[in-house]
Amino acid sequence: MPNNKIKAMCEVVDADYLGGHKLRLKFNDGLKGEIDLSEHMNKGVFKPLKDPKKFTQFGLIYGTIVWKPDGMELDIAPEYLYQQVYDAKKGRKKHGFSYFNKESWEQKLQ
Repeated sequence: MPNNKIKAMCEVVDADYLGGHKLRLKFNDGLKGEIDLSEHMNKGVFKPLKDPKKFTQFGLIYGTIVWKPDGMELDIAPEYLYQQVYDAKKGRKKHGFSYFNKESWEQKLQ
């Protein structure tokens, strides 16, 4: 019989503003850590968030951080945020948006 265990999704459950473009995040599996998103604030749709006043106006929707500057809705995939916090805890270098180590999340679910 196949394993019908449903695996939980990666979700941000708490976020605190730390200054600049830094946040302290907590995920639904208990992982906590800080992330600096300043390198993304000069790129594409995130440019409006370069203004720290706009950056601080975020909420938690869809299990991740969401900003609504100037009538837009911007978010960052919770898997990306998780991987950045997880890698920082393990002393690993940062990766791009396309990188996600599936094993690190699945190990937390076992």
